[in-house]
Amino acid sequence: TIVDTASMLAGEPVSPGVYEGRIRVVHDPTKTKLNQGEVLCCHGTDPSWTPLFLSAGALVMDVGGIMTHGSVVAREYGIPAVVGLEKVTERLKT
Repeated sequence: TIVDTASMLAGEPVSPGVYEGRIRVVHDPTKTKLNQGEVLCCHGTDPSWTPLFLSAGALVMDVGGIMTHGSVVAREYGIPAVVGLEKVTERLKT
């Protein structure tokens, strides 16, 4: 079997769950409104991103680890999250 790794995304699961929804690539949390249930796709987060988690159905990030801000907030809000998806903000489109 040949696997096309160019189209695969692999990262570290940091908050449990399965989710399917529309992607919203966000570069600046102050200039973007996330629609209810959209998958928040970003490079990384800090406390200024927290309001977006209220609407997010899931989180995917370019960077991060089990104890980074986005991972911790995703677990607190009960939304699935995967981090360390190299260039996910470039590969996925809103």
